[in-house]
Amino acid sequence: MGQLWRRGVNRMDVVLRGFIDESIDGKEVIPRVFNVSCLVANNSAWPYIEWDWVEVLDEKNKELEKQGRKRITRFHASDFSNSLGEFKGWDDPDEKKEFVQQLVPIFGKHGIHTYGHDIPLQLLVSEIPETAVDPKGFAYAFLFELILRDICKNSLSVYPESIISLHHDHCDYDAHLQTVFGNLVDDKTFPCAHKFASLTPERWQHCIPLQPADFVAYENFKEGMRRVVGAPARRRKSLEMFLDLDSISGRSEGLTLQGIRKLKQILYGMDDKTRRLFMQQRLRIGRG
Repeated sequence: MGQLWRRGVNRMDVVLRGFIDESIDGKEVIPRVFNVSCLVANNSAWPYIEWDWVEVLDEKNKELEKQGRKRITRFHASDFSNSLGEFKGWDDPDEKKEFVQQLVPIFGKHGIHTYGHDIPLQLLVSEIPETAVDPKGFAYAFLFELILRDICKNSLSVYPESIISLHHDHCDYDAHLQTVFGNLVDDKTFPCAHKFASLTPERWQHCIPLQPADFVAYENFKEGMRRVVGAPARRRKSLEMFLDLDSISGRSEGLTLQGIRKLKQILYGMDDKTRRLFMQQRLRIGRG
């Protein structure tokens, strides 16, 4: 069970915490795919997840020290996958596979809900040219809101008397996301408005749960790239290991051309004032 607290007479609530990270293809002027993912678990589970995660890193660092190699300070998925940064020189695929096999079971021990959405940014800009000024900002806001609605439909439905606090990796869009969050929780038509307690930007140096969130965001991003680019044909083994865990629920979904055109239809169906406000709230560039 998660942490419980008393809100009223004979009423107890479950407290959930969610950690959000994003992953993007940075090789293009307008990236091909952008993914936002979130891990949700009971508040009381997170200290154990952190403990297990750090233990795996500590054991690996002991091994690296014995080999005369550089220690790692954290797991950073893109660097790990591409042997960059602190993972420079990690060229042995068997070593990488063994390390992932140590990390993945952690997710399976604690009953984590996962959420993820990705969008092909080049296709977005092609269909909705107004987003070209800041396609990542628009996508971040749009996908972030989708995840909040997913959490409402799923995690917060599993625990009807629950509340949730959200934490995301600090970035240039901190204020941007806070605006989206505030608009949604102030929306009286949103059924879970009263259940979202807070949204907090965190720095990876002080927030270990962002590392497993980064792992999932990168895996979901690579799956999104596989859908958009069409290669490689096979799903990544690390993602297969993750999806095979019995206690993991949720999935990542990609916005297709049909979905983008549906969004375009809704957007252009708004009156000028409403559409202008909608775009302004989702195209705030570089406001950290």
